[in-house]
Amino acid sequence: MLSSARWVVTDAVQAALQAGRAVVALESTIITHGLPRPINYEMAVAVEEQIRSKGAEPASIAVLDGRIHIGLTRSELARVSDSDPSHTVKVSRGGLAHVLAKGTGWVGGTTVSGTMALARRAGIKIFATGGIGGVHRGAESSMDISADLVELGRTPVAVFCSGAKSILDIPRTLEYLETQGVPVLTFHPEGQFPCFYTAASGCRVPTVASIEEAAHTIARNEELGLENGLVFGVPIPNEFESDGAIIQKAVEQAVQESKELGIDRQGKLVTPWLLKRVSQLAKHSVKSNVGLVLNNARYAAECAVALSGKPSSQVAYWNTPSPQIMVFGCAAMDITAQQRVDSPHSTSPGTIRFSTGGVAFNVARAAHAMLSSDTDVLLCAPCGEDVFGKTLVEEVTKASMRTDALVSAKKTAVCNLLLNAAGELVTGTADMDMVEQTMTPAMVAGQIRRHKPPVVCMDANMLPETLATALDACAFVRSIVLFEPTSVQKCGRLVEALTLQSHPKRVHFITPNQYELSILAKLVRTRLPHAPHPSLSNVQTLATRWELPPAWLQDALTTARLAHTQFIKLGSRGVLVVTHAQSEESPLILHMPANTLDPDQKMNSTGAGDNFLGAVLAKISNIPKKFEHWTLSDMVDLAHAGQQAAQRTLCSPEAVWRHA
Repeated sequence: MLSSARWVVTDAVQAALQAGRAVVALESTIITHGLPRPINYEMAVAVEEQIRSKGAEPASIAVLDGRIHIGLTRSELARVSDSDPSHTVKVSRGGLAHVLAKGTGWVGGTTVSGTMALARRAGIKIFATGGIGGVHRGAESSMDISADLVELGRTPVAVFCSGAKSILDIPRTLEYLETQGVPVLTFHPEGQFPCFYTAASGCRVPTVASIEEAAHTIARNEELGLENGLVFGVPIPNEFESDGAIIQKAVEQAVQESKELGIDRQGKLVTPWLLKRVSQLAKHSVKSNVGLVLNNARYAAECAVALSGKPSSQVAYWNTPSPQIMVFGCAAMDITAQQRVDSPHSTSPGTIRFSTGGVAFNVARAAHAMLSSDTDVLLCAPCGEDVFGKTLVEEVTKASMRTDALVSAKKTAVCNLLLNAAGELVTGTADMDMVEQTMTPAMVAGQIRRHKPPVVCMDANMLPETLATALDACAFVRSIVLFEPTSVQKCGRLVEALTLQSHPKRVHFITPNQYELSILAKLVRTRLPHAPHPSLSNVQTLATRWELPPAWLQDALTTARLAHTQFIKLGSRGVLVVTHAQSEESPLILHMPANTLDPDQKMNSTGAGDNFLGAVLAKISNIPKKFEHWTLSDMVDLAHAGQQAAQRTLCSPEAVWRHA
């Protein structure tokens, strides 16, 4: 069991979340305050078994002895069911801190609001309950509106219920939810929103035709980065419908009695009193209540299973440290074809291999391989609802990497590469549009502000406006930023991003190759005309000494406007380091030759640059001093670590050398 000072997650729930399997959250107020004993315990066990029978894992949520429990054992369910009323409280979001502070001996039965807040923290997206709270009758004078409605407007958890409790004002409840921006849908074929004990309230909402449509709706809401919940109305089963009219009469009588006795003005005590009184007036109400809860749990479990089959299901990491490194950009399926004999304009015998790649994925995996903790590196990239996306999640999980920042997309990015007989890239086609569509400015900036990573790496598959917003977020949380130019077609997006910022500043690092360097230099000269003109007095001398084209050095000095330090990858000619580590005004430039390789060794250069950057990221995360105190020696050490990693992967068939 994974636990900490305030959190306890059962082994079964934790295992399901880490494996990406379906999990359904359950509230505990229905146990502590909703149903009479011992029916409350029998119902709690039956609901959990119903969820398991559909292939999902139940996660009953409660507060016990000052600790939040995600998932309850049978003995804990029994304790919650038979808790001392004097030491048992209903807990919405607003009451969580207080009941935790009470500590030993206290039981908190979580309401819809409290359960949603904790389920969201756990990474659980589906929640089953009987009915949500809502606007109470007479709320126009009492202002009695359930915290559940506010929670639904700010917490992205899908709630499966039989509508709002019938003791409430359902039309006003739906109006309030609309104001909060909460999608309210129903499984009723005629679009009727349920009225708890009856299938139809007389209020119409959009219809969901199937469990699959519900799962797709949840996925699309998440894909948009919206922070609201969703309500799915599940009509009470037909076998209980006949009792609905009788029970509703009892509801009306109970509501009237509450007004006459002044109970309607007693806040959170109102609902438990009404439900108890209804059960006294209509003996079948408890049976109907249990029946609809079981039915809602079935719908929720089936939807959770449908959703868990998609890559948007992510691992919940409880109490893990914030990542040291976040990598944003593209994760893709690489289809690599390598010819045995170079044969232009014709087919050729060779090999075709499928592997998981993409710049961001390769960089993240390379950095992860060089660090001891499985939680230090967090990849944020689109992951599609297709077989490639499933493979991506499997590969990330197999590598013991975190998956909690993978973003649901319509399809997974694919990169088709053609290598010659020497293993060098000839050409390729990259289908990466979903990165631009999915990695929105708000989503990326939100991830940065949430995790506050010390080091952030971005590839150029994201649009300039996303890069600009992400750079602002990094400045806000004081992250060190590395920009990987990615390709000659996209490398200029960094320059575009800087022009979009109100107060553009150099990023900390960029890692272009010589071709991307040329494009970047041209853009700096045309788009950033007021950039300081670098000193070119010794370019020719250095170029002759290092046997490099003078234009490379000249371009490198020009692009010094973009970054504090550049590691320019020159392939077999080594690395050019351009840095302001010794002076903010005048960049220093030095050349680090490539290591000697066996000429007979078969080479694979496709992942060398990504491994270079991954090693640099890992090395950066282990430098304890503040960036402004880094020296030229630190920059050389970083470049050396990158070169070593790149050399190792050159001799590997994999794009990322797994044992860095």
